[in-house]
Amino acid sequence: VGVREEKCPFCGAWRPGLFGWATVLRRSLGGRLDLFTLIGVACGTLYALALLLEPEAVLQPAGFLSILSPGTRALYQLGMTGGVAWQQGWWWTPLTAVYLHGSLLHIVFNVMWIRNLGPGVAEVYGQGRAFLLFSIAGIGG
Repeated sequence: VGVREEKCPFCGAWRPGLFGWATVLRRSLGGRLDLFTLIGVACGTLYALALLLEPEAVLQPAGFLSILSPGTRALYQLGMTGGVAWQQGWWWTPLTAVYLHGSLLHIVFNVMWIRNLGPGVAEVYGQGRAFLLFSIAGIGG
């Protein structure tokens, strides 16, 4: 189905972008739906939450690149993937880990790249496919 299709030629669904949720989300967000703003807000919110969950980790920087780094415990609580997560059977962590960031520098550069490259990808493939591509790339590391 084309990115700009008004109606799915196969099933007749109105505006099939974002699996049919685009219209609902546009109405909820005041008519403006920007996937990459939502992703940036989600990343920023989870980063702030990770800092709040384990504030003592913020005060223990290991160098310039680790300024304002959340603690490992907080990141695991929010869905970081890795050996511990796999041993616990937390199969969903590859899906959630893409939204977590390990330092201030990490989140700034990642969100900057998402905001720069995301709109072009969405223009070519559509927002639903751009979100899938973002998720698959995040799972792949």
